[in-house]
Amino acid sequence: RCPERYQIGIKETDTTIDKEKAKKALKKLRWVIAEDKGLPVQSILWNRTIDWLLDNRPTTKKALLHCEEFTRNRSNIAGYEEIVIEVIARTSES
Repeated sequence: RCPERYQIGIKETDTTIDKEKAKKALKKLRWVIAEDKGLPVQSILWNRTIDWLLDNRPTTKKALLHCEEFTRNRSNIAGYEEIVIEVIARTSES
């Protein structure tokens, strides 16, 4: 069950977003995932994970799961992989 884009601050019309907007969107997604899975918010999408995602820009689920947080606990991101990849894909290089 993927959240709608507007819930994390990205509109359908946003073709590219800057890194700061992407960070904010991923931090909002952290809250959505925590609520959905009944987990503490600090246990999902750590700040260093968000930085890793924006620096390494994985484009596939397999590449996404190479992140340290997800190699330890894949269930943290389960069901939300595609939206994370979409946010990263829309993020400008600069």
